[in-house]
Amino acid sequence: MDTMLVDWCARHLGSSPVEQFFGVQHLSAVHGLRLADGREVVLKVRGALARHVACAVVHEAVWQAGIPCPRPLAGPAPLAEGGVEVLAGGGEGNEFVDARTLAV
Repeated sequence: MDTMLVDWCARHLGSSPVEQFFGVQHLSAVHGLRLADGREVVLKVRGALARHVACAVVHEAVWQAGIPCPRPLAGPAPLAEGGVEVLAGGGEGNEFVDARTLAV
């Protein structure tokens, strides 16, 4: 399992993944993870955009209104943090990008 995803879950969800039960990558990457505390979560990783914050606010409001959808637990937040570039697979084939430019 990608150590950046493990670190992200520990930082933002308070529990590390113990199993990946699905994963798909095309224009973004989607990972279904089982955490050590028993929760099953889905992480979507894609290029960070300013509009993602507004999307998360709307998604939370939809969940709060009782519309059936998964509750946002965290994010959007950078996949990697710090002052040093960290390369990660992008969404297009073998392309690599700075993980600090990707949001979960």
